[in-house]
Amino acid sequence: MGNEEDRRDSGRADEAMKAAFAQRLQGVMRERGWTQSELARRARIGRDNVSGYIRGKNLPGPAILNRLAAALSVGPEELIPMPLTDLPPGRRSHGFTLRHLADDGNRVWLQVEQALPWDQAEAILRILGHSLQRPLPAAEPRAA
Repeated sequence: MGNEEDRRDSGRADEAMKAAFAQRLQGVMRERGWTQSELARRARIGRDNVSGYIRGKNLPGPAILNRLAAALSVGPEELIPMPLTDLPPGRRSHGFTLRHLADDGNRVWLQVEQALPWDQAEAILRILGHSLQRPLPAAEPRAA
């Protein structure tokens, strides 16, 4: 019985997440004055995919999420809702949040919420297939 109840709860949370993602995506598109076709073209994904996201039918995987975010010039975290109230007890600790994807038992959303040394951040981004250019230090004011 507990297993069935867990699946129902997970389904409700997933549906709420899809609806919240759709709302966030539509909001950013509206700010930019973009159509679904424009977003699809700029993100290099199918228009049907964008339609599914807008209608709250689907959530993108990490690679597509990153392409959508890059096309819209926002961070992925601005599109994917990660409300702590939707997380099962005990899933948030040590500066990160881990959420299993209901449609794929082998994948999770991971949100890191802690300050890291630059080399550790670079290592994590390399694992995720991203690169990051270290910002230049602020210039010292010159004495006159």
